[in-house]
Amino acid sequence: MNTTEEVQKKDFRLIETLNVIIMSFAYISLFFSAFIFQNPSYNQIVGIMGWIIWIFGLIRALYPNIVFKKRGGVSKGKSYIHTTKLVDDGIYGLIRHPQYTGGMVIAFSMCLIVQTPLTYILAIIAFATAYLSMVFEEKRLIIKFASQYENYKIEVPRTNLLIGLIRKLRKFGR
Repeated sequence: MNTTEEVQKKDFRLIETLNVIIMSFAYISLFFSAFIFQNPSYNQIVGIMGWIIWIFGLIRALYPNIVFKKRGGVSKGKSYIHTTKLVDDGIYGLIRHPQYTGGMVIAFSMCLIVQTPLTYILAIIAFATAYLSMVFEEKRLIIKFASQYENYKIEVPRTNLLIGLIRKLRKFGR
């Protein structure tokens, strides 16, 4: 590898690391904003809807950990991030990034729960950084799984569950 490629990889890792730091800050701040900030014109019905959506997002964010452990070829005692097989069924047959999507749903739900301008700004930051994390992760997954992941990208949308369901139903209808 030449020096230019090494510098580019280091720059890419730095950008990715900064993105993760900013994303983590945004999500942690969103969580704490629910306890710190009060909105005098709080709409309780919207807040309740936010909590329902929050539960849905949490399930989507945590469920993949179980799926990877069971179907990702993870060695016993290893973290779910050490998958050796591409998981492309279950929720991963509908969307490629259920964890990030779940996080984005949680960020949206926090807007409904807290209902403050700061929460809206933090949610936008969380959305943008989660999206960038998906892009960064896909670059690593293409290297790890090559054409298998490229084909998977064609078949399964990144985050749009509705499109994923429609594609799955069309596939079954053939």
